[in-house]
Amino acid sequence: MKAILYILSILLCLNLEGQELERLNSIPLKAQADFIQVDQFGSIYLVLDNELRKLNNKGEYQASYSDPLQGSISDVDLLNPMNPIVYFQNSNELRILDNRLNQSRELNLAYTFNDPSSIAAAAENSIWLYDQNADQMIRYSFVENRILNRSPIISQILNDDQAEVLSFKAGFDQLVVHIKQAEKESFLLFDAQGSYQKKLSLDTSLSSYSYFNQKLSVLLSNGLLRIYNLNLQNHWDLICPVESARQVFYFHPQLYLYDGDKLHQYRVQSPSKSPNKP
Repeated sequence: MKAILYILSILLCLNLEGQELERLNSIPLKAQADFIQVDQFGSIYLVLDNELRKLNNKGEYQASYSDPLQGSISDVDLLNPMNPIVYFQNSNELRILDNRLNQSRELNLAYTFNDPSSIAAAAENSIWLYDQNADQMIRYSFVENRILNRSPIISQILNDDQAEVLSFKAGFDQLVVHIKQAEKESFLLFDAQGSYQKKLSLDTSLSSYSYFNQKLSVLLSNGLLRIYNLNLQNHWDLICPVESARQVFYFHPQLYLYDGDKLHQYRVQSPSKSPNKP
């Protein structure tokens, strides 16, 4: 019965809200990674404790980077695949690599900030980070070694002193902040300079999300995939075709789902029906 329901969910996924998913392939990943990342060219990056391993779009080994003295890798950002950014939270060390994973620059954020939990790459050789003491998102130039922008105070935006910043992702044009308020999750959207734009509320919790080029893809805990087009201010819901998916990556029209063993690749077709307004 479970197998039949799973097959039906795949069939439903092919045309829910007029949106189609075309299955392309599945790439077995031999190593059991802590988490993975995928860049816009389809290259795969495995994080195995203190090692970053790069594979091509066929799952073949390309290069690796490691610095055991810094502890486990906590974040990898691929906004610019030519210069991946690696962050070690235990030591507050930021490393800028080239596309062959050779180190080109290093920076210790502890000299400027009080233990940032994560980072997200932004435009003009800068990163976003969350300053918990100030309750603000900060854009920092790691080349000029100075703060470029600050967002409004998060708790004042929400009128809630108990709101929690869980994570965030950015692009060259926007910052997306994942927050939690009284067990409910949502996203706060900011522009490239940190000006507040709007809030996107979720009706359930999420397992994973990704952001790229005005497209926000969300893997919800109820088994749905939600794709926001932030430029057009609409979204679509689809039944996730990978039952045990842990992470989602979306570079229109390519969509990737990682289940812990394989990376499944799909092509997203344009919707034939009117999408939903967020």
